[in-house]
Amino acid sequence: MTTTTARSAAGLCALLALLPAHLSAQPGDADARAEFDRMRFLLGEWAVEARIRNGPDGYLRGSGTMSVRLAEDGETFLADMDIEFEGFDVVGTTVRRYDPARKLWNIAWEADQGAEPHIEGHWIDGRLVEINWGTDARGPFIGRLVKRKISHDRFEVRKDRLYDDGAVLPETWAYEATRVSGPGGVPPAP
Repeated sequence: MTTTTARSAAGLCALLALLPAHLSAQPGDADARAEFDRMRFLLGEWAVEARIRNGPDGYLRGSGTMSVRLAEDGETFLADMDIEFEGFDVVGTTVRRYDPARKLWNIAWEADQGAEPHIEGHWIDGRLVEINWGTDARGPFIGRLVKRKISHDRFEVRKDRLYDDGAVLPETWAYEATRVSGPGGVPPAP
């Protein structure tokens, strides 16, 4: 096991500990089970074509894979991403677990560059919308990542930033995923 892999495994365990066990989707909770079933489309292996904003008009482009599986608890979705760009890689794991009390998905991103543990997700018109809050050199912002155009074999992702001063930075991160293999699930209903 490499140092990077060991660090990632330790970080992933720490993130799973942040997601409270009492929030798990209980078999008797029909709404929670329906939410869990909506997310099953992600399960499997995906080829990914990605882009990261590089200046006002340009993008860095990369390609790689995403592998989505259930954690040992059978209720937490783990999406391992490995995207190669020229000169650097984006490697990490997204952890998704449904919170029936709040009726949203608790989401965390764990990568060698650090963790982003407080992301909330919910479905709007057949799209999965994930929101996070942060600060960069420009100032405080709200990040809005949307999984859209979801089918059994393909989906798109777009992330925008809305700054507190009203400025919008569109498509800071975007990718298209095409299924390579895996069971998946029925695409979520709009």
